[in-house]
Amino acid sequence: MRKLFTSLTLLLCAMAMNAQQPREMSVVPGSKGPLPELPVLPPLEGNHIAGLTLTKICFHQWSLYDAYEADLYFPSFSAEEAEYCTLQKRLKSTAAWETVVNSDGSAYRYSSAAAVSPMITEDTDFRIVLHNGTKDGFTSNVVSAKMPTVNYTFIQRYLMGGGGVPYVGTVVTGSWVEAERRRAVWNSDRRRYDYELVEKCYTYNTNYYRRQWYLLNPNTSEMFPIEGATEQSYTPTTEDLGYELMEVIEGDDIHCSYSCLIGHGIVSTYILASVDYIGNDGFILNTDYILPEGGKDLRVFGNNGEVARENIRECKPGQYTVYTPVDDAENSNYGVTYQTDDIWDTGDYALQFNRGSEDNPWLRPVQIYYMMYEQPIVAKSSTNEPVEAWGQNIDGEWGVKETLDASQLTEENPYFTILWSKLILKAPGTATTLPTYYPNALLWSDAEVVEPGSEYDEAWNMIPNSFTIEAIAKPAPLTGSGTISGAVAMSLPSAAARRAASAYGQMIYLKQMGGNVVAFAETDATGSYTFQNVPDGSYQVLVNIDGCIMEEATQVTLSAGNRNISNIDYFVEGNTIKRDDPDGINTIAGSLLTTDRYYSIDGRQGKTRGLNIVRMSDGTVKKVLVK
Repeated sequence: MRKLFTSLTLLLCAMAMNAQQPREMSVVPGSKGPLPELPVLPPLEGNHIAGLTLTKICFHQWSLYDAYEADLYFPSFSAEEAEYCTLQKRLKSTAAWETVVNSDGSAYRYSSAAAVSPMITEDTDFRIVLHNGTKDGFTSNVVSAKMPTVNYTFIQRYLMGGGGVPYVGTVVTGSWVEAERRRAVWNSDRRRYDYELVEKCYTYNTNYYRRQWYLLNPNTSEMFPIEGATEQSYTPTTEDLGYELMEVIEGDDIHCSYSCLIGHGIVSTYILASVDYIGNDGFILNTDYILPEGGKDLRVFGNNGEVARENIRECKPGQYTVYTPVDDAENSNYGVTYQTDDIWDTGDYALQFNRGSEDNPWLRPVQIYYMMYEQPIVAKSSTNEPVEAWGQNIDGEWGVKETLDASQLTEENPYFTILWSKLILKAPGTATTLPTYYPNALLWSDAEVVEPGSEYDEAWNMIPNSFTIEAIAKPAPLTGSGTISGAVAMSLPSAAARRAASAYGQMIYLKQMGGNVVAFAETDATGSYTFQNVPDGSYQVLVNIDGCIMEEATQVTLSAGNRNISNIDYFVEGNTIKRDDPDGINTIAGSLLTTDRYYSIDGRQGKTRGLNIVRMSDGTVKKVLVK
């Protein structure tokens, strides 16, 4: 066995993925409510274009000049819109626009998306003018360059922090600056000024720098300060959607004079999602936001192209079933996007899928990375019986995924090889044992869900999760004189229950109150059953059908005056077995219990699709299947 486990370990380690079995991190469907609407930002009016940006004002780094410069970036324009543009400036002292010219007095022509660094000697406004095209004569937004007040400050470098698209709710880390404040000293030999280092200035010294976050309307380039946003980090909110997040860093004008504008991109939101189910018939996707119109704009791209829209259906708000063949391969990838039309032409919402542990999530933007590699699970019964691994299909119906019969239960091959899944293990029963679920249960409702997985010993041999079913022996024949009879109606069952009843039959158990199961019976073709030779006493009548949860058991009491009890009936509705006892005859009176709260099988509060643990009003718990 050790050799087998070592081989499997090497196989898994050869794959480019975490060595540990990933645990699913579930997103609660629709937990964030409706997807925020994309705002319509005010457009430009008149003959104007936007996009002129003043990115930096600093001392000119060529020692030949004793001047400051303003770094400008021009907006893009097409050849149809304009052949070229010119730069205009407006000095604070004159308040009149003049065109920047060459040495011969002619206007300097700039191309689309140009970058220039004109020198300034006082506070100066800049704008560009387009020429020769459909937008001939259009002017850009105006940017203002403030003249620094502390001379001889050199900017050594500045670095942008954070990076990537700013998302709502995700912290954006700001930039930092390193500058050198120098003093001008006349060099008589060289007949020029040299600049001696006086002090280095850094943005993390808040006495030297000021920081302010802004929102910029990309249609107009108008900027709005964000109230209170003066720290190094900022977390965008839904109110920031559609605006470009800008960061302005300025010197204190005492130790250094410096201004830098840094753009962090247009604020977007992402939809956090997780895979609730995966199988060869497709997958179920949970999204934290509710997608509009039932997710009609959800698009899925797989190995065989885009999945047809009619094969994507909304289960409930924030949960979507994708019916598509999933290759049974080591790696199967599906890209998922939410298509949206917006005025910024930013494309799709990025769906980020979180597949990993809570402490170390794997974030894979615009892609679901399916853990489709095979992982063993050891499963055997105490009496060497066959073991069935039951799992759900994409529609939530339970069925046998694989069966390991007794001939396969050898030391070298004691395991199932299955896809990542949540399973219920069942020993179907023999001539001497009853059908039993892991760990030691006669009812589907009491079965424990297991998952494939593994750990590693000190020699890095893989030790798969191991589960043993302790088979339950059939009870001895009864020796009393009473009878209990009834029927299980299958007139309104789910397809899964109907198939289960047809293939595996229905087991009816008679359990002594406060004791063990004392008898079992199977229904006939009409759904009827009878227990005979039942001694006097109080009992529960239990019904078991694979894939169905029993809601409440009927209690009966046999005595000398009443040894024949009939009409202990049940009916199946959906995936739930319910009492059919309208008159309450032959039952023990008791108060009706109500549901207090739901928990998932891993202990998280809230109702989820599939198997749930329900706490009742009297403090007891039971399992319920939610479709």
